[in-house]
Amino acid sequence: MSADRTVELHFLFLELCSPASYVTPRAAALTRYLISFNHETFSKFSSRLYTDLVNDALTEFAYDADLAGLSYHFSDTTTGLYVFAGGYNDNLATLIRVVMQKARELEAKPDRLAVMKEQVVTYRVNE
Repeated sequence: MSADRTVELHFLFLELCSPASYVTPRAAALTRYLISFNHETFSKFSSRLYTDLVNDALTEFAYDADLAGLSYHFSDTTTGLYVFAGGYNDNLATLIRVVMQKARELEAKPDRLAVMKEQVVTYRVNE
């Protein structure tokens, strides 16, 4: 199951497969947003908290997307943010748009923020 064509740029990885490989055409997109974090504890804490809050806000949407054959991964790295989306290519653009809109327009609920803060603090202490 090899790709017919692979496109790799510094910010995007796209693999296109022929219909013989899949009954329904599938695609994958990888985006890295390079952000200059100073590698201090606060930056690590805040970037992890931000990605956890975005993923928490997308929980209901992610379940529906999974049922439709789509998946995404939104996380922090030492160089910035990492966004991966994959699945059936007819709805992939919608998935990416929703994930990026939620990341841009995040409004954290106070109760979820408290829970996520506690989880990140516990994770960092145990690290």
